[in-house]
Amino acid sequence: MIDALVGKARAVNADRPITRTYMTNMGGRFVSHLREEEAKRILLKIASQNGDSEASRIIIRLAQGLNLTNSEIARVDHAATVSEKADIVCAFKNMKSLIHDAFLEAAAHADLSRVQVEELEMDLRKAGTLVARKVYQLFYEKMNREKWVIWLENEHKLKRADAVSVLDSMDILPASKRVPEDTLDTLASLNMCNTEFPNHAKAVQVYSEKDKFNLQSFSEGALRGPDADLVGRLSSIRDFVKGYESTSGISAELRKVNAAFPTPLGGIGENEWSEFGPVKKTMTEFKDAYDRFLVRCVELAETVAT
Repeated sequence: MIDALVGKARAVNADRPITRTYMTNMGGRFVSHLREEEAKRILLKIASQNGDSEASRIIIRLAQGLNLTNSEIARVDHAATVSEKADIVCAFKNMKSLIHDAFLEAAAHADLSRVQVEELEMDLRKAGTLVARKVYQLFYEKMNREKWVIWLENEHKLKRADAVSVLDSMDILPASKRVPEDTLDTLASLNMCNTEFPNHAKAVQVYSEKDKFNLQSFSEGALRGPDADLVGRLSSIRDFVKGYESTSGISAELRKVNAAFPTPLGGIGENEWSEFGPVKKTMTEFKDAYDRFLVRCVELAETVAT
């Protein structure tokens, strides 16, 4: 966001046009990664309490309960370690929620009640929204917005109208949504862009048709402050902290602007980004999809050629 503001300011000073840009937060993928890691942690706890053999038996039963294919179950069975077995079963494609009878049964072996697992699941679902709201408020909450305009005027020698234009030329875009609340809790009238896949748009519609649904209660939802208890519980998860908190470098930049950003410094640095769990998983998925597409293109070209 800061880099984009600087670049746009330089463009204005060089009499070049600026265009609208969208700062995308892959919140759903962040949540999916956290869920996978927490599910795996619970299964590894079972192994530490009951031994690898018993944990392996429970994981196979979980795989069956999740209706994995026979080939996937065999893959789980043949995996060398409990950790590798858990990686397969807990992948988002196999388990989209911790609130599943099969996982609840497994979690009981880690001394976790249904209520505890349900609370964990509901907390995890809000992680991506917390990040989106934090970034949005940092730049577009009324007082912070004014501070960025003043910073652009003073630091980059822009006229006020140009500074406002630069700041308003960007939207926060919460992406990779999984549940209707991901949209409803990030609604805002300015500088927020909610794009939806058809299945998610339908899920939001169905949610809105429930009894006692009140759209007004979500008005400017992106400006709401975080629930301190929720953030406290999620902060026990190291990768949540990496995605939610600031870094010393970012905080130093924010102090120049005097923008309100109360947060500890546990965030992930730029040099660590490529190794961050959600990033690695996303890049692997995208690369695999591209490789499959490439193979198909070659096959079609060979078919046409012959």
